[in-house]
Amino acid sequence: MAKRTNTELAFSAIRIEGGLLAADFLGRVARFEATGQAEADYDIPKGLKLRDEIGRYWKIALNLWQEFNAGRQRTDHDAHGFTSKDFLEPFCRHVLGFSDIQSIGQIVLDERIFPIGYQAVGGQVPLVFAAHSLGMEQSDARFGDGHRRRSPFLLTQEYLNAVDQCLWAIVSNGLKLRILRDNSSLTRPAYIEVDLEAIFNEERYPDFTALWLLAHATRFGGRQVSRSGNPADCHLAFERENGCVTELGKHCAHWVLASSATQEILCYAISSIQACYQPKPITNNFFA
Repeated sequence: MAKRTNTELAFSAIRIEGGLLAADFLGRVARFEATGQAEADYDIPKGLKLRDEIGRYWKIALNLWQEFNAGRQRTDHDAHGFTSKDFLEPFCRHVLGFSDIQSIGQIVLDERIFPIGYQAVGGQVPLVFAAHSLGMEQSDARFGDGHRRRSPFLLTQEYLNAVDQCLWAIVSNGLKLRILRDNSSLTRPAYIEVDLEAIFNEERYPDFTALWLLAHATRFGGRQVSRSGNPADCHLAFERENGCVTELGKHCAHWVLASSATQEILCYAISSIQACYQPKPITNNFFA
């Protein structure tokens, strides 16, 4: 039987594909047990409570969704522009805290064209927005490189793999939202996918809470990365590293008890560590 890559979670509108983060990560985040979850860590002003602020952002997000959901039924406007300008840009800015989001058009690297569209967190996080009528893995000339069509997802992954200053990215068509990491293996996708349509249409507040805590702009670096110059110095990268070490320990302990195959354990350990740390290594500057 083929090994499953999709991690089943308690949050039905969120899934982790390809082992991008540890299976119990979302649960710890939603219980406020992860690293860096004080009010100040999310840039919440003194005197305000994190839980109360999430409730306020829920109302803002729900209002944005209701207007977007009604408007996407229309056929008299450009679906891409409507999705980007009327929903995803204000959603990222006013709900997820990407206050410095800006339009950048396309980027050219070594004659390779990357029509990213937006970036935030000082240029550290690319944001690729697609029309609500386009699937995340559906090829379109808008996301191509001048010679071939690409899907929004493939464009985002190829760009992350091509640049050194970016480790994480967000891609969305308004209905689904994915968080991607630099990943040299294009044949084994790894990402976190959030079903925005299900969250807002079915008013799944716990899933929204997990999304907000996971995808807020502060999770992607900002001050930490500016200080160290390494995109791996951020909360998401730290949790990924920590989760990899924890999962590795669990598997090795199990195999030590079940088998004396030391070479097999060593090979697994090496491959697991490589998966965590390649191609952009974690540094020790996160808590500096």
